[in-house]
Amino acid sequence: MATAAPRLATSARSRLVRTSNPVMPDTSIKKRTTLILGKPGGGKGTISNKIIQDFTPHFHHLSTGDVLRQHVREETEIGLQAHEHMKTGGLVPDELMVRLLDDAKEKVGDEKGLLLDGFPRTIEQAAALDKSISVDLVINLDVPTKTIVERISDR
Repeated sequence: MATAAPRLATSARSRLVRTSNPVMPDTSIKKRTTLILGKPGGGKGTISNKIIQDFTPHFHHLSTGDVLRQHVREETEIGLQAHEHMKTGGLVPDELMVRLLDDAKEKVGDEKGLLLDGFPRTIEQAAALDKSISVDLVINLDVPTKTIVERISDR
């Protein structure tokens, strides 16, 4: 009998806890969609990287911030439109973020599960996501603002 990989769980304080009794066997992780939500600087990328370390064969990590910056660097149509909003300090519109996600999903394919980091950020983005993907798990990193400010000021 194969042994399942250790499960990562989050506590109320958003720390990763390894458990020896997995809720989800290793083989059932494939093609699942997981969202990592939280404030900027709250550790979404860090937690995503730890999940990917343990479950690499099963998930593709998609950080919308990283994908957005890549589009801007490569001066794609999406990147040029997003840059217009970013250079003035504005938020990238929901419609553009949804297009960005759709483009990234298409490139990734559906052979692995998807770990979405930083999407959705608005109700409109969540509604668009709900129409295109079945979400299996949501992890909300509820980190106090004071802690985030301390972390960022140490960078």
